[in-house]
Amino acid sequence: MPCNLKIAVVGPGAVGCLLAHGLVQSGCSVTLLDYREGRASRIAAGGISVLTQDGEEKSYPACVADAKAAGLQDVVIFTVKAYQTRDAAAMAAPLAGRDTLVVTLQNGMGYEKYLRAIASPGHLITGVTALGATLIKEGTVRLAGRGRIVMGFADVPGQRAMRLFETLGNAFEMAGYEFQHVHNPESARWEKLMVNIGINAITAISCIRNGEILEYPDSLNIQESAVREAFLIMQTESGVPESEYGAILDNVREICRRTSKNISSMLQDRMKKGITEIEYINGFICRAGAENGIATPVNETLYRLVNLLSATGWRSAPV
Repeated sequence: MPCNLKIAVVGPGAVGCLLAHGLVQSGCSVTLLDYREGRASRIAAGGISVLTQDGEEKSYPACVADAKAAGLQDVVIFTVKAYQTRDAAAMAAPLAGRDTLVVTLQNGMGYEKYLRAIASPGHLITGVTALGATLIKEGTVRLAGRGRIVMGFADVPGQRAMRLFETLGNAFEMAGYEFQHVHNPESARWEKLMVNIGINAITAISCIRNGEILEYPDSLNIQESAVREAFLIMQTESGVPESEYGAILDNVREICRRTSKNISSMLQDRMKKGITEIEYINGFICRAGAENGIATPVNETLYRLVNLLSATGWRSAPV
């Protein structure tokens, strides 16, 4: 049965375009929200192209730069970079009514307050996605793999919100995505944060692919130390037992193996000489460590190095 939800996806990046495309195929009424008016107009006219092993798929969601033009939505999904959340939430506020589900499938942690500002109590959903998507050019995405979408309510929902959530899950499944509802989405978010901690800054600083981290003793040592510091924060904030540490580090390294040829999102940001999500990955661990009296020297060093390299324009040689 086709989905009849009105869904807005905030951010026409790789994941945003891929989700919008899939939800259109599920029968949902989908609108992409983009802060760039010219790009929004071009995507609205040209549609979204998804490149798969079997060929090219095409869809035509609405794409606007003015949230008021889209009207109230049943669901608003945020896929923007973590550092864009405050501005994106303010821009998307007209989309969210009293009964609207507000969903984050973003990297990092520490930006949730901006989404709570537009979500009604019991209507904020947090989660992660392991979709393999690369933005080839404006409105064109290469699909590398249909990983899981894991999400759940940040607070206790009412029955109406739960029914809407179930309909959203069905829409994801009809789009061909593996969907998992969890009662503790923060556990999944921490797991993904550990992967980001163990890969992103290291690859961005050293200009290596994910799998190359496993080839050098120094990168392995840095990875283990950074993940260990983050685990201590996770223990303090969520009570995870010490016995889980080995499995968490093993998972980080397994992700390195499975994505060995991948260029991390932070290294892609470096290659574009753009802003990174360091504030909401290693920076989040540094701030949480300061608040909890836990030293995080490795994460702080990675954080400061990425910020320094970004501030100097990611130069490759003195000028």
